[in-house]
Amino acid sequence: MAPWAVASVLMVAVGLLSDRIFAKTSNIRKSQIYVIAACQLLSSICFLPLLFTGESNGTAATICVTLGVGIGLANNAPYFTFCNMRFPSYAAQATGTMIWFFTVGFTCAPFITGYIMDHTSSFSGAFAVVIALLLSAVLVLMLFAFPDKEEVHIITRGTNKL
Repeated sequence: MAPWAVASVLMVAVGLLSDRIFAKTSNIRKSQIYVIAACQLLSSICFLPLLFTGESNGTAATICVTLGVGIGLANNAPYFTFCNMRFPSYAAQATGTMIWFFTVGFTCAPFITGYIMDHTSSFSGAFAVVIALLLSAVLVLMLFAFPDKEEVHIITRGTNKL
């Protein structure tokens, strides 16, 4: 329950931060892509100690997982805002596709974790996979996510503003 409580608080904070950055810069990459990448990077850093301590220290593991999951989920607001801004005519389809990929990941994760645990008798390998996936997301965002300003429609107080 703790990871989702942390995520609930951080989702509001990250959403406000993303909005504030956008209000100051009018830059989608800075206000959304960088915020999402920072959350994924921080989340991966939270899981790093588990590679070395594993589940041996229950308190440390609980703190690491709580922060890692909480920070990893904190960027939901920028994800959904990006879909609405980048694909205004297909926002529901873009959001649905994104959620589908998340759901596939959430569905496969227990099986992958179980497989790793069965073969290594440790959760360290599963945490390594989580870290690798988070870091690959950061890499993809930084290398390929360049929202084209001409294609993004921002509705601000009833007017379209580019």
